[in-house]
Amino acid sequence: MWEGETLEWLQDFAGVGSYSVIKDSRSAKGFPKIVSILLPVLRCHPNRNCSMPFQMWSGLVCCICPQFEHYRVQKRRVRANMGEQKEPKGKNWTIKALLEWTTGYFRENGVKTPRLDAEVLLARVLGVNRLYLYLNMDRPTAAFERNIYREAVLRRANREPTALIVGEKEFWSFPFKVVAGVLIPRPDTETLVECVIRQVGAFDEPRVLDLGVGAGVVAVSLLRENERAVCIGTDVSALALELTRENAVRAGVAVRLSLLGSDLFEAMRPGPHFHVICSNPPYVPTADIGTLEPEIRCFEPATALDGGKDGLRVIRRIASEASFFLRPGGIIALEVGDSQALGVAQLLHTLARCRETVVYKDLAGKDRVVMGRV
Repeated sequence: MWEGETLEWLQDFAGVGSYSVIKDSRSAKGFPKIVSILLPVLRCHPNRNCSMPFQMWSGLVCCICPQFEHYRVQKRRVRANMGEQKEPKGKNWTIKALLEWTTGYFRENGVKTPRLDAEVLLARVLGVNRLYLYLNMDRPTAAFERNIYREAVLRRANREPTALIVGEKEFWSFPFKVVAGVLIPRPDTETLVECVIRQVGAFDEPRVLDLGVGAGVVAVSLLRENERAVCIGTDVSALALELTRENAVRAGVAVRLSLLGSDLFEAMRPGPHFHVICSNPPYVPTADIGTLEPEIRCFEPATALDGGKDGLRVIRRIASEASFFLRPGGIIALEVGDSQALGVAQLLHTLARCRETVVYKDLAGKDRVVMGRV
């Protein structure tokens, strides 16, 4: 009994049954290393048939890997919040019924887009698109589908971003792969992409530098739109560089994208190398990070968010060095936060010696991108 409970718990933590490993749900692929160590111990223990308390084994695991204890507490809290809303026996769980129940459950747990997230998760579990859901609302769902979906719903109710659960995020009409530890692309950044695409069109063979490339959404989107452009992307995160490389390969633009492990310009020699330098830098003031939504505060890497006391720490560095790497008439384009556009424009004038600056608004009407020309 104790082994069964412990194995179920470890497998649950490792993600078996969740969509992230749906294609390999019957294997140990994707298990944390700790699981590969503990499972043989549990299975080969000489007293495996004894009634050894489950708490003893779970306590041992928590001592070795504290993340297990955190996960167990979180999952217990989420399931407790479900209260009487657990799946009634004998209910005909059609697509419509699942979506209605999940939408209400998400709304109770503070999810801002409950219906959309319910549809995205269910469509991914069923291997269909959202249109299929609307055309087949009366289709019954199988128990194994509901089991997989339930785990995804629990993760989302715990405010884990939908993109991390399904493993991708659509950006500029392309499905980018996303992973934990790299900033998830957001619609706001499409304003930066639009600005850069417009500017590189004025050059015959545009050379672009993307500072803090992240998942590669800016660089890859640009290269998909302009077949004459080449780009260098830098990042301090090896995980981000690997993810960008994978997304570039999927998009068919990897031959025109070079990646460099560097903190902004540190690994580069000054010179008139680029027509455009762009970046979506960390710009959230340190004091404001605690006020962000749980999806951002708890699941995004702090290094991709924290812009220092006033949010402009990294932007100052870029502005002070960019002119040493731009060609005459070159462009600097930076994504900025709320109420930062005026201050960033002044930095581009004073530090980057830009002759002119322009502010672009996002779809919500907020100042989102500041562009300067040297």
